[in-house]
Amino acid sequence: MINRARLRYLLAAFAATGTFFFIGILLYIQFQGTDEGLYSICVIFSVMGAFASIISRTANLDLDPHEDKSITMLRGIFRIVLAVIFTAFMIAAAKANLIAGIVTSSLWAFIAYSFLCGFSERFAPEMLASFEKGTTQKPNAPK
Repeated sequence: MINRARLRYLLAAFAATGTFFFIGILLYIQFQGTDEGLYSICVIFSVMGAFASIISRTANLDLDPHEDKSITMLRGIFRIVLAVIFTAFMIAAAKANLIAGIVTSSLWAFIAYSFLCGFSERFAPEMLASFEKGTTQKPNAPK
């Protein structure tokens, strides 16, 4: 039963990866040689990184086998979308010179950072969960 949930999760993530990959290819063809073409390449490598991350941890994924099928699938899709959002943030930060200057000057640096943004798609939810856990705990009462 848990393997079926993992398979649904993986197939939904695969479908989202294929969709974003296809959109990235179409945008690259449309805007080849411009900044938008560069951004489309970043999206392609970002979703590839996210899917690599999902594949690497699918066996250890904690899923409820009784969870609604659509929720399990949406969780897989959300990981890919989250990777694209991280990559967009990285591009905006690079263009605003908020992160290392090498990123704004090299195509290969953009590609590498995009893949890393995609591969680290699980970092933000874990960071937000730990932050939420830290803020919701009540301080110890004085004795």
